[in-house]
Amino acid sequence: MKKLIDYFLIVAITLALSACGSNSKEDPSGSSSTADTSTGGGGLVTDDTTGGTTGTTDDTTVTSSPEYTFINPTTPLTVTQASSAYQLKAQLIQYQHPVVGATVFLKAFKNPFDKYGTFTSMTATTDDKGYFTFEYTSPSNLSAVNGNIIKFESVLYYEETNTTYKELTQDFLVTFKTDNNTTTGGVIDNNVSDAESYSFINATTPLEIVEAETSYDIKVQLIANGFAVTDEIVTLKAFANPNDQYGTFTAISTQTDALGYATFKYTSPKDMELVDGKLLNLTAVHVDSNLTQDFQLKFNKKEAVVVSEKPFVVIPNSSKNIELTNNSQQAVITIKVYAGETNSPYSEGNVLVVLPAKIVNGVDIGSFEAYSVPVVNGEAVFRYTGPQNLQALIDSGDTSSVFKFYHDADPANKKEMSVTYKPTSDYVPINYTVEISSEDNKFTMGIPNQEKSFSIVVKDDAGNDVAKASMTSFEIAIQNIFIGKLISNGQEYSTLTLTNENPITFNVKTNTKSGLIPLRVVATFVDANGVTRTLEQTVNVTVYSGPPTAMSISYVGVEHDEARGKYIERYAVSATDAYNNKVNTSPGVATGAIVGYAVDGSAPSAIETDSTKRLYIAKNDTQKGTINPLGGGLATFSVPVDGQNRFQYVDESNDKLVLFGEGYAYEALGKWDFSRLSNEVLELQDTYLGAKRSELFYAIGHNYRQDPCRSDGSEYIGYAQVDSNGSTLDSEGTAIVTFGYDYHLTGKDIMLWVNLTGYQADTDQTTRIGEAKKVTLRGNGLYSEPTDGYTVPKGETANVGFSIWHEKVPEFYRNAHFGWGIEAGSTCGYEIIGTSNDYDARACIAEYGAAFISFKLTAPADKDCTFNITRINVSTEFE
Repeated sequence: MKKLIDYFLIVAITLALSACGSNSKEDPSGSSSTADTSTGGGGLVTDDTTGGTTGTTDDTTVTSSPEYTFINPTTPLTVTQASSAYQLKAQLIQYQHPVVGATVFLKAFKNPFDKYGTFTSMTATTDDKGYFTFEYTSPSNLSAVNGNIIKFESVLYYEETNTTYKELTQDFLVTFKTDNNTTTGGVIDNNVSDAESYSFINATTPLEIVEAETSYDIKVQLIANGFAVTDEIVTLKAFANPNDQYGTFTAISTQTDALGYATFKYTSPKDMELVDGKLLNLTAVHVDSNLTQDFQLKFNKKEAVVVSEKPFVVIPNSSKNIELTNNSQQAVITIKVYAGETNSPYSEGNVLVVLPAKIVNGVDIGSFEAYSVPVVNGEAVFRYTGPQNLQALIDSGDTSSVFKFYHDADPANKKEMSVTYKPTSDYVPINYTVEISSEDNKFTMGIPNQEKSFSIVVKDDAGNDVAKASMTSFEIAIQNIFIGKLISNGQEYSTLTLTNENPITFNVKTNTKSGLIPLRVVATFVDANGVTRTLEQTVNVTVYSGPPTAMSISYVGVEHDEARGKYIERYAVSATDAYNNKVNTSPGVATGAIVGYAVDGSAPSAIETDSTKRLYIAKNDTQKGTINPLGGGLATFSVPVDGQNRFQYVDESNDKLVLFGEGYAYEALGKWDFSRLSNEVLELQDTYLGAKRSELFYAIGHNYRQDPCRSDGSEYIGYAQVDSNGSTLDSEGTAIVTFGYDYHLTGKDIMLWVNLTGYQADTDQTTRIGEAKKVTLRGNGLYSEPTDGYTVPKGETANVGFSIWHEKVPEFYRNAHFGWGIEAGSTCGYEIIGTSNDYDARACIAEYGAAFISFKLTAPADKDCTFNITRINVSTEFE
């Protein structure tokens, strides 16, 4: 099938046609409910329909096929007027019936500078009588072609089988005459052959291949006489490619698309090392014309860039405290971003700015061109414009503003810079001010679809409103249309212009996103001296998120508090609302942990041993729990009555219930105080306003752990606290929780829980959600003794052992599991004789449950060997 895209007037078009209209090859009678049997034009022929038919006009033969026939062509055509309109037309029939809706094309023809005239279109569609018409305009310079006879060739492509097509052609002869002279010479065949019409352009060559197993498009555009050709088959010649060494193609044959492009989908090799620095030459072939295009692939392996450090934000000293001496003073603040605490620039993600809380009261703090700026070559450049009336701020007791900057990959790490207001001594107070207020004097809103009214007025320094007659216009622009829009007379706008009014009122309506809506106001008026004045002010409306509905707990890092004898782990707690906004309503955060677990009621007694079941029920356990709301905020938590008496050993005075699990059930998760009603039912002591939730995972326990291997009753504790923002989430929906614990708890599995509770002003509701996560306490490094490992003489064997120690303190790593690896360069053969990993972590083997591993080492017969273990780290205590 062939097509040419006709962008210009004389494009040569050769396009495959699927037979149109209502005619059917299966029905040689041509019967159809929609067939038009009227004759039209020169009428229909009436020859025998079992063969082809032939129509003639003026001794010009019309070619035909067993199915389709052209008749009644307007040929020859004599052109006697320059730049005049003519029609070239013929009738298409099939089995004596007109063919309706078929597309006929003009073949490409040579036409330098429109020498032979132009066509309105190179395609024509048959009408209800089967006629197709090409609208033709004769050349502007008829004398240049006087006496010539030109042949234009039209063509119909029709389907012979499901895979083959045939052509039916009709020639039109056009004779050019400016007088009574006879024509000179024969017919000029100005049609373009395939060989001279096709060419390749815009090939993607050379193409550099830099990454393994990466998709690339290898493409070239096929044109004919400068115009794109579609649906042409282009194929790649075979090339040597053992074991796909040079990569793979999805297919080696393709068709040109609507823009004439032949695209080969290529995937680079798995191993770039084998072809690095090599060249691969490929050849594409246009099947119809045998036209070729060479491609060259250059393999140049790109070294992977590994970003292993978190971004570290630094504010240069020159920008930490900026003094503003003029109103609306502009400043450029360049934030540096490094990879970790190195000097290497970090060039990914964005730096964001947190505005001071006073913006919710409508205080002018200035504005930033952008509040989130991409990091480029280790820098994020902010452009800041200061407040418009420094003296007014100072008179109100406001002398500075503090902004915080952070990278979006590490919102917990915020760096501060301050802006101080120090107008020059020759400052003259502004005579006019723009005042913006809201219906409740608050610049805060909720979501979704909340609406609030705002007012703007221009006053002079005596507090009088500027007269309406002096006001030219107010222009209000909302600079974050994804969060809200302006409303006036029921219509939504991003920009409003109101004229000859003072004051003015308009509404802002929120969408479903939280954040800041900067409102930019430009007031233009004529002052008392007849001078046109323009005042500009931007206020930020804070759009609060919805109630928190989802939460996560993520590990941040660990420190060693040597003075207090503790390891300190940090976790980031993040919350979002139902619309996936970060919660910015500052809900309260409560946190804690189960350090030691109650004994499951299925055990023979409440005394914990290394074989008793912990009261910890998770995904792989079958007896999960259900929270049952009773109304009025009351609820119970129950487990199936199966004779296991799950809760018979719980201590309601010291133990806490922690719920966790899968699915969207955050209102039920987190920590709950309780009293025990039976061995299967607990009564919650906290208010529960959620729905009934089943299949909940749960754990019950306390914030300490007894040493199972010492007889002195030693206990070890852990404590959790919120480390920022006064025990609330910050404006980015994040809080940092720290968990401090005794060294012995390293390697123990605890249940870290977080509860959020907060009042939602826009809904007048108090919400509570929770989350809990089983975490293995990582400690601050482990190592093995002996640190240098062992050497075994040649031909001998030896039984050796390693003990595991804390790296920061001189203590055994006890009652916990660990991971390990063989140090590179070890040459002894080995087999494991025994390890504390094979026992429950509460088992008191070795010295007070000290962690160990022992091996049988074998040296080769001809030389000594060495052996050591490395990469010692904590492992999960239990599943």
